Amino acid sequence: MRKILIVSYHFPPDASVGGMRPAKFAKYLPQFGWEPIILTVRQHYHPLTDPSKLKDLGLGPRVYRTRMLPQPGRLYLTLKTRVRKATPERASTPVTASSSSNRGVLSFIRRALVSLECLPDDKQVWIPAAVPIAAKIIRHHNVDAFLTTGPPMSCHVIGLLLKAITERQWIADFRDPWLLHREESVVPSTAFSRAAEAWLEKKTMLNADSVVFTTDRMQAYMHQRYPFLTSKTAVILNGYDPSDFNGGPTGACRSDRDTLTLTHTGSIYQQRSAESLLRCLSDLIHAGRIPRARVRVNFVGFTPTVRECATQLDLADVVTVIDFMKYEECVDLLHRSDVLLLFAQGQPLQIPTKLYDYIAVGKPILVFAEDGATADLASRLPCATVVGPQDGELLEAKLMEMYWQFQRGGLDVRESTTNGIHRELTKVELTRKLANLLN
Repeated sequence: MRKILIVSYHFPPDASVGGMRPAKFAKYLPQFGWEPIILTVRQHYHPLTDPSKLKDLGLGPRVYRTRMLPQPGRLYLTLKTRVRKATPERASTPVTASSSSNRGVLSFIRRALVSLECLPDDKQVWIPAAVPIAAKIIRHHNVDAFLTTGPPMSCHVIGLLLKAITERQWIADFRDPWLLHREESVVPSTAFSRAAEAWLEKKTMLNADSVVFTTDRMQAYMHQRYPFLTSKTAVILNGYDPSDFNGGPTGACRSDRDTLTLTHTGSIYQQRSAESLLRCLSDLIHAGRIPRARVRVNFVGFTPTVRECATQLDLADVVTVIDFMKYEECVDLLHRSDVLLLFAQGQPLQIPTKLYDYIAVGKPILVFAEDGATADLASRLPCATVVGPQDGELLEAKLMEMYWQFQRGGLDVRESTTNGIHRELTKVELTRKLANLLN
């Protein structure tokens, strides 16, 4: 077998959804003549882990887990805290124009330093640790090609350096755009850091042998920015692995027939919002059109605004928020739900990975999104309804329709969703596309 090195910060048992894509590539690449070798970080760098995600790997690929260098800023804060504790407090001094000016200069310097510390992201401290180890792996195992996947985009900086050192075939895999949402980032930036990051993105596009995107919309956007890319890009969707869903509790563990259950799994962040759904549901309950006792809504994952919104709309007894759930448990919950919820507002170039899980489960899906990649895919699904920002009447009508269908026991659409799209969305078929790029 030829060998490929996959460089990914996120990798099982990391619970992050970003680790699923490289793990599934590693699982299925041997079927196409490629032996994967993984370079990632040590497990303790991940805030949440899910050991069940390791089951796909078995005794398969070699996995090298490395350390990261400490963040200089964190070292500074640690030292500053220790010095402050060891130093007696002084009486406060009156604010003067001079001291205010000094604070302004210090604030500018602090912002500049933080922007450099997060160039291209806060995982940059992995670069000096990863590059020499990756180069050694490539030489020792006679690796034929390597793939970097981001975010974090520090992985692609590692790729730039590896390309210069080894001259092996390089595939740069973009799960999200690099610079598109930079203005929404909470990380401070300067004109210099923004220019440096734009330069890194362009160098990646120039030097990678192939550039992979997860949607057609993202590919078209990047072709506009870099016309020279058109000859070396491909789209490989995220898809789903049927083995994660086979043998699930679809038949034996159906939803509670007395309660219509709507479920969302995954984080709700940036412009994504569940407010329109909760507001509409609240209106229907208070109007007596849907009995409060007959509906439940589950949110699994990082959803900081949902609890507050549910309380304001008098839905605290209807809405359940679960901060974290293992992947296998999430799949089980999806099987036991009646309607699956997807919030994808404000991200026209991306498709949330959970949509592919929903497709695999085969339940009705309510998709909240504007025109974009998510709406494109959802429009091909007979089980999905796309709700735009101004579609309040459609949402109300659809919720009532689903409730009455549920009352009559007719909401499960697994049979009707079996069509050609399922095969093209499986992980093995998508990995075949990657293998074709490598050949």
